[in-house]
Amino acid sequence: MAPQIVLVNRDPMLPFADFVLEDGSYSLGRSAECDIPILDVTISRQHAQLEVKGQQVTVSDLGSRNKTYVGGRVVEKAVACCGEEVRFGRVAFLVQCAQQYSPPPDKRESDTRIHKSDSPALHIEEMKSALTPAQLRVLACTLNGHSEKAVARKLGISHHTVHNHIRQIYHQLKVQSRAELMSLFIPLELLDHVEKSDHSRLQAKTADDILQIE
Repeated sequence: MAPQIVLVNRDPMLPFADFVLEDGSYSLGRSAECDIPILDVTISRQHAQLEVKGQQVTVSDLGSRNKTYVGGRVVEKAVACCGEEVRFGRVAFLVQCAQQYSPPPDKRESDTRIHKSDSPALHIEEMKSALTPAQLRVLACTLNGHSEKAVARKLGISHHTVHNHIRQIYHQLKVQSRAELMSLFIPLELLDHVEKSDHSRLQAKTADDILQIE
């Protein structure tokens, strides 16, 4: 069967390959048992189901923690056509027709299969390098569950300054909510436990240790 569409990785900073898909049904999630396994903390173990038919893909969210988006909108089920963006958690792909797909010169044929990402510690180092020392201090307090006002009191800065830092943190780390921000720093094995236990809230109790802030 000939390939119909390709999910093209939109972010070169995330170590995921492009996926060439034929007509059929595909599970997408963090579990190694998924047809499209993506090892990223913003992806649920069973995140979404994809149905490919011709040059369209029907995307169904499976109750994921960090949502599924088509064309920038949160969806439970939607059809994505060639040229549209689909996003799972923070991981975004462009839906492209297979006939128009041309892999970059540095990608071998096998690179259309998933490459599992490196350790969570490496991702944390990458994220830390994108933030200033002041932003890291605000981030640590936020991960410890403090409100913006509480962060301002703790650090001796204005609420307005904290708010601006958090906006920049969201922008640099490509998240849109505190829940999504928290999920970036939760160890994968702990996230698995939370999903299985159906806990609705989790605070990072050792944010200073995670970020190595003194």
